[in-house]
Amino acid sequence: MMHTIFVYGTLRQNASNAWRMNGARYLGDGQVAAKLYRISWYPALRLDPSNNHWVHGSLYEMDDVLLAELDVFEGVEYQRVSVDVKTTAGLVTAMLWEFLITPDAQAQIPCGDWLHYLAENP
Repeated sequence: MMHTIFVYGTLRQNASNAWRMNGARYLGDGQVAAKLYRISWYPALRLDPSNNHWVHGSLYEMDDVLLAELDVFEGVEYQRVSVDVKTTAGLVTAMLWEFLITPDAQAQIPCGDWLHYLAENP
């Protein structure tokens, strides 16, 4: 079975764990109504039902094997959830890994883009 996944942090192209996406098919970029936080060397996402904040990321298609590997990589701090992703072609339903706790507000990344943030805050 194939799955559509939205990645927003270290799994994105040109990020530190992009190699983990080998075998996935890149579908394009999109945005999710959520807040992005810096936890350490990695980000965390919390969905934002108010639609006041948006997180930028990429959509991929992958098989069960890769999805299971990424579930292990994401670990117990995250849960995989289904979301609507806004793309230039319209809404796409995908899954992403949401952080289970809400981080301190001071850790929020206002621009919602991990790669852009890292370029300015290494």
